Amino acid sequence: MRRLSLLLAVLAGPLAAQTPSPQPILIKAGRLIDGRSAQAQTNVGILIDGERIRTVGPLAQVQAQAQAPNARVIDLSQMTVLPGLIDAHTHLLLQGDITSQEYEDQLLKQSIPYRAILAARNARLALEHGFTTLRDVETEGAMYADVDVKLAVNRGEVPGSRIFASTRAMAPTGMYPIGTPNWEIELPHGVQPVDGVDNARLAVREQVQHGADWIKYYSDRR
Repeated sequence: MRRLSLLLAVLAGPLAAQTPSPQPILIKAGRLIDGRSAQAQTNVGILIDGERIRTVGPLAQVQAQAQAPNARVIDLSQMTVLPGLIDAHTHLLLQGDITSQEYEDQLLKQSIPYRAILAARNARLALEHGFTTLRDVETEGAMYADVDVKLAVNRGEVPGSRIFASTRAMAPTGMYPIGTPNWEIELPHGVQPVDGVDNARLAVREQVQHGADWIKYYSDRR
């Protein structure tokens, strides 16, 4: 699946009038699953204007509209088209953690930059599988790397799904791995340890400042 992104430049003053409008896009869909009808529709036209879907309907009818004759055509007449999927619970910075050993190996043996590279790969794979939007619910010890991946996708540096980032989840001290009875060693935390109202307020402000879209908090992890 290829993601088509349009950069809309906003110019001040008289230059704004000189900015050309983006070329409309006409998608010819052999079949369309719209999420509303019980049956897939056939021979459907989808007219896209900028970042908006303007019209969806029978292909001949959509082609007759004013914008359609000048539109760039994407021919998917042999394919099935459906709306982009949304995954509301992902961890782009984790590569599987079926066991506690797998989890600890990632936090102890992989650098945050390396995990961010894998997260960018995961965002691309998600898009290729039809997920156009992800809500990533914490980085598991990788600080704010999910925001870095989000910015790279938004700026067109890497292909990937649209990301809503939760950055560091919060949990009371001692309630989230990695934990150890060896008090001489401070191990990486999978979350931001937070205790008390004032500490929680500070943590929220820090996370929002660093780009969090959602705040995740474990009140009773164990």
